[in-house]
Amino acid sequence: MERIKFLIGRWNTDSEYEQTPMIPEGGKSTSWYEVRLGPGGFSIIADFEASGPMGPEIGHDVISWDPKQEGYTVVTVGNAFLGAVIGKSRWESDELVTQSEFVENGTTMRLRSEYSDIKEHSTRIEEFVQMGDSPPVIVEIVRGKKITLLIA
Repeated sequence: MERIKFLIGRWNTDSEYEQTPMIPEGGKSTSWYEVRLGPGGFSIIADFEASGPMGPEIGHDVISWDPKQEGYTVVTVGNAFLGAVIGKSRWESDELVTQSEFVENGTTMRLRSEYSDIKEHSTRIEEFVQMGDSPPVIVEIVRGKKITLLIA
């Protein structure tokens, strides 16, 4: 869990959405993401809110180390979809990569988030989506700035 603790704190983000079939006009988004240590220090819990081209989004993440998978299990719930999206995160060199999959309107959606340029008070996230058998496309580029440190 030590390596992922860079997320702990309150973040403000600015995002740019590419023009895709999901978001034909592209656009911009602002959000906040607040992360704290979970019970016993074995997880982190996050709350988030965003406002962008797909409308308002509110949700929660729980990220916990899974020794069997040698990675993190990520559970996301929110107002943009039914149920929970469960994914996996792993370190690929200096990047934290999260992958998840869910079905929407009969189509399998695969999401990939790549956290790069990770610093104490900033990071960059590229979000990719793959719909069905189509190739993955970049949907969003996020620039996050930590504005408050919370006790780890």
